[in-house]
Amino acid sequence: MDRPALTSIGLCSGVGMLDLGLEAGLEEMGFGMRPVAYVEREGFASANLGDRGEQGAMGCAPVYPDLVRFDGRPFRGLVDIIHGGFPRS
Repeated sequence: MDRPALTSIGLCSGVGMLDLGLEAGLEEMGFGMRPVAYVEREGFASANLGDRGEQGAMGCAPVYPDLVRFDGRPFRGLVDIIHGGFPRS
């Protein structure tokens, strides 16, 4: 069964747990989620996002390393959800 997919950008994504939780919640409501970008500065977390995407454990999307320099203008009008976690430092 095809579900409508909402596009998302994850800010300060960490290893993607918020993304997976949001995806599960949307699934309960009959929607899919398709990430178009992640923004994560920590190397370990960023690599983990890439690996999980390639393995199909979560949506595959480019990972941008710097929230301050991230240019969201190319995504304007193309994204349904922008979500994020607060960095610890």
